[in-house]
Amino acid sequence: MNPNFSTPVKAVLLAALAAAFTPAQAAKSGKLIVEVKVHGQSVWTEGEDGATRTVSHVYRLATPSVSDGELDAVNNLDPRYLKKISALGASQPGALPAAPSAGQQAKLKQMSAVFEKRAQDCKGNQQCLYQMAMDASAQMKGVMPGAFGQPSVAAMQEFDADERYLNYVPQRGCKSEFTAVVNDKVEGRSGDVQGMVPYLITSSANMRATGQSAEMACMAGAVIVDVKTNMLFTHGLQWPGIKVSTVRKEGGKHVSTEEDAMLPTEVSEYIGAHFKHAPLKGTKRQVIKAKGKPGKPNETFSGAYTVDLTWRFETS
Repeated sequence: MNPNFSTPVKAVLLAALAAAFTPAQAAKSGKLIVEVKVHGQSVWTEGEDGATRTVSHVYRLATPSVSDGELDAVNNLDPRYLKKISALGASQPGALPAAPSAGQQAKLKQMSAVFEKRAQDCKGNQQCLYQMAMDASAQMKGVMPGAFGQPSVAAMQEFDADERYLNYVPQRGCKSEFTAVVNDKVEGRSGDVQGMVPYLITSSANMRATGQSAEMACMAGAVIVDVKTNMLFTHGLQWPGIKVSTVRKEGGKHVSTEEDAMLPTEVSEYIGAHFKHAPLKGTKRQVIKAKGKPGKPNETFSGAYTVDLTWRFETS
C-alpha cells in the first residue's frame, strides 16, 4: 500500500470515527512557547574574493491551541504511526493494490485537507464527525472505486487499545505572539579592475508580528501530545516573515533596502526537524557546521552556528 496518499485520508476517517463514539471530555487550552537563539559565523572564499557572515537571530514564538480533551489513537504527525496505519490498511480487505495516478493523488490530497478542516469545525460534535467520516468515505470511493475497504472490528479495537494522543488545534482567528531581533553582518572583498574592493552589509530588525502574519503563524500551530511519553509532535515551527533593514557600503556608496531575513538553510532545517518530535519542555544547544554550495573548484566554506532552543508546552 502506498502511504503517500492513503495515510492522511485513512487517518482522518479513523480519527472521526473514534471521536464519534467516544464520550465528550472537558476542553483544554494549550500554548507552545519557543525561544530560539542563533549566533555564529561562516567564511566563504574564492581565490582572493571572500566574505565573512556573522549571524545573530533571537526569536520568541507563542502559539495557542485548543483540544477537546478526548484521547485519540490517531497521530498523523508521527512517521512511526503513519507506517503502522499503512501496514494495517494493507492487511485489510479492499486495500489498494497499486499506486494511484498523479491526478488521483492530487484529488486525494485536496480531499484530505478539506475533511481535516471539517473535522476541526465539528468541535467534538459526534453526529457531525460521523457524517463527515461517511462523506469522506463516499467521496474517496468515487475517486478510486473499490480501493478503500472498511477497517475490520479487530483493526478498530487495536487502535482503540492505544488511545494516547491529545490533538491541539488552532482556532479560527487566533494569533501567535512572535518577536524577532536580528543583527547580521557580511564583511567581504571582491575583485575589480582597480583591485580588491571591500564591502560591508548590515541587516537589522526588531519586530513584533501583528495582523494577518500573526494569524497565519497561529493557524499552522497544531500540536499532538502523546500522554504516555510526554512528547509533542508538530509540523515543524512556522513563524511570520521577518523584514530587515539592510545597508550595503561599498566604494563610498551606501545603498539601503528592505529584505527578508534568512537564517542559514542548515539552521532552519535543524530547528524544523527538532520540533516535529520533542519533549513537552526542554532546552538544547547544538553547534551546526556551516555549509555552502561550492560551484567552482577553488571555492571554500567554513565556520559554525550555535543554536540554543528553549521550549515548553503549557496546558490549562
